[in-house]
Amino acid sequence: MLYKNKKMITKKLVSIILIVTLIISIILSIAIPPQSFEQSRFRHLLQIFSSLAIVFIGVGLVLTADALETSQELNKTIQTYSLIDRALINPIDKMQKLYDKCPNFIRSLWPQKNIFIESSTSTQNKDDDMAILDLSMTIFQAIEDHFTGNKFDLTGEAIWEGNFLQWTNSEKLYEMWKILYPNFKSPVNNYIKLLFSYSLGVEISDGDKLAQLVNQLSNDRNLKKIIESAQS
Repeated sequence: MLYKNKKMITKKLVSIILIVTLIISIILSIAIPPQSFEQSRFRHLLQIFSSLAIVFIGVGLVLTADALETSQELNKTIQTYSLIDRALINPIDKMQKLYDKCPNFIRSLWPQKNIFIESSTSTQNKDDDMAILDLSMTIFQAIEDHFTGNKFDLTGEAIWEGNFLQWTNSEKLYEMWKILYPNFKSPVNNYIKLLFSYSLGVEISDGDKLAQLVNQLSNDRNLKKIIESAQS
């Protein structure tokens, strides 16, 4: 709000200066005869103003570039918050809502099982297929949102890859991907396939093992090729 008010005040001030300058110029052009203009001090003053104008234009360009950079950073911040909401908070929120319908599937998405309370009786029940489908689609959509919007993200790749590698450790999610993959474009599917290749069948017992996988994935040439193919 404060930023908007300052911007509005600046625009009004510039408009007032331009209008006043225009009025003064019109008055002086009427008041000073053409013959005396060549010998007047006003002519020399205009020459000085002309020189200063070049300086002001340069300063204006610098300020404009700075304002543009600030605007781009602000846009990246907004995009980052939006991406976190869609690609992280939304899937976890969906897991919470669907936990009673597919607890075994949700537990498989988090290899470090100590984050769950073992006394839950819901795990004795059979998972609901539609709940699994719903959550699987949400997860793959989250991965796609990150993959297509990561150039605006300020969070950092390691955080996203850490979450995705845990989710793709699930055998059931892999089975669902083999059904749902036609809903996504090739670069996204290649990215998801790469995540599964690193995580599936691997015992992710602690944070150190997860960090090791993240580091290996981040330095994988295939990942760079997949990203480049999406941008071309």
